[in-house]
Amino acid sequence: TGRRGPPDLEAAGRTIALLALLEEKTAGNLTEGEQAFLARVLAELRQRFLSARRERSGLPAADPS
Repeated sequence: TGRRGPPDLEAAGRTIALLALLEEKTAGNLTEGEQAFLARVLAELRQRFLSARRERSGLPAADPS
């Protein structure tokens, strides 16, 4: 149908936790660019995850300022 279903927040949370573990386990073994990329990806995913949880629970969006 081309329609997107609701996000699977449980799976998203597990994936974020796995990436955080990867970040922890590779500390000191990544280039500066790789480390920065992984940190940016995790920050973005965490932000989107929290927004999706707030939306699902009916809470207002966080103040971006």
